[in-house]
Amino acid sequence: MGRAPTLRYKDPYGRQRQYKIASLGDISFAEAKKEAIRIKGRVSVGQNPAEERHANRRIPHHC
Repeated sequence: MGRAPTLRYKDPYGRQRQYKIASLGDISFAEAKKEAIRIKGRVSVGQNPAEERHANRRIPHHC
């Protein structure tokens, strides 16, 4: 049994965060690795991708 691709990083406050890149089987290992590199770039400039995703989920979406 495999695991969903995730990325662990520290947020700007020094807390460890985990970001789920995709569901298991949705993307290949190579694609997950490319996405992890892209997300690491965002983290290195001070962004918090997990918090941004959480904030986007709080926005109501109307059809």
